[in-house]
Amino acid sequence: MYWDSEAVEEVVIYPNEVPAQDISSPIEFVAKTDVEHTEQRRRERQRFLSKSYDYVPVRPYDLREYLDVADDTVNQVDRAQHVSYESTVLRCLNVLTEYPFVIVTHPDTACYRFMTLADLNSRVAKQRLYPYFAKVANSVSRFLESEFGSAELAEVYADNRNTTRAIKRWREEQDANTELHLSEFMNLTDLKVVVTNISRLRTGLGFTSKNSCRDCFDSIARYRNNVMHANRSLVHQTEDATALAAAIERATKLAADCNALLDE
Repeated sequence: MYWDSEAVEEVVIYPNEVPAQDISSPIEFVAKTDVEHTEQRRRERQRFLSKSYDYVPVRPYDLREYLDVADDTVNQVDRAQHVSYESTVLRCLNVLTEYPFVIVTHPDTACYRFMTLADLNSRVAKQRLYPYFAKVANSVSRFLESEFGSAELAEVYADNRNTTRAIKRWREEQDANTELHLSEFMNLTDLKVVVTNISRLRTGLGFTSKNSCRDCFDSIARYRNNVMHANRSLVHQTEDATALAAAIERATKLAADCNALLDE
């Protein structure tokens, strides 16, 4: 998995988010007796194929088995694939970086649920992931505010960005007698350009080169944009889940690094 048990706890900065039970799907299962009976197994498999199911847990669940519908094989469910109904979306995502599904457990086995990558594309899952990406933009904005006055930042921004939209919006608000810092009008790309092109900012945040700085911001921006739009998918395959986990980790670290510098 992408994180070990201790590392995932460090990344979970919103422990009271919607639990796994609310971002997973109703579970379909196949009885052990049906798996062992050739004709019943054939019928059940056809039913699952018609619903485009890939994997179906075998009941009773303590057998820790599942039917691979495409291969028509019964395989073992790893203990790590069982996640409590109270767990966070990040713990489920962590499992999905290695396994094709999660079984969301509950004290009442009738309330067990099932989670695959498709569930991470739901509106509810995106809403739970969005704060990780929103927090980093806020932290970088505050960091720039601590480093520059608005007028000085406007010069840096204009020298390195091929658009001045943020400056225009800031000046319009000034005309309305609103005292806000220019950094608050910058989007993630604006923030990236400033940090990338100012050596002392890059170094202060632990980046060793312009490329490493750009790569960090770009991976964060990619998923931030996707979680903001209901019609965009976050993940399609295991590799996407790993990339999403990496982007969340980068966003969390960048926000923490900015906040640490602000606290000095």
